[in-house]
Amino acid sequence: MKLKEMRNIRYPFSKSLVIFSIILVVFSTYFAIVMLKNEKSISISVGATTVFIHPLVLYFAATLLITYISVLIKTRLYAPAKTEIVDKTSESIEEVIKSFRRLLTLTYVLIIAIIIVVPLLAIWGPGLPWFIGVTSFTSGINLSEVIIYTFSKRT
Repeated sequence: MKLKEMRNIRYPFSKSLVIFSIILVVFSTYFAIVMLKNEKSISISVGATTVFIHPLVLYFAATLLITYISVLIKTRLYAPAKTEIVDKTSESIEEVIKSFRRLLTLTYVLIIAIIIVVPLLAIWGPGLPWFIGVTSFTSGINLSEVIIYTFSKRT
């Protein structure tokens, strides 16, 4: 979604949620930096080459990726329905509602899958990748709220 299109979105939540998101981003990033700064670099071998990557780089890369994906998903969910599309096509209101319900159902299934998979990964996953995943997920999801609030219309 382009920045001009994001300006048409009305942010549905209060300013206090954005302030809470900022606090979570700051604390989770600080916590990740404190915990990961003394870690050894991770070696990743691809063929004959070996690359050493510090866990902080992995944290920031994962946070960036999660933020980008979250902004894309949330802007689609927060975007207003475009009535001109309904008027120009032969779709009836019932078909639009039906497709919206399918999208909503898919979103719920995805959320339930994440809720089920995350504890399983906590049980079987190794410590460092799990820590990087959880902290970058927390930072990325909350940072996307701040970005959307910054570039959207406020209610």
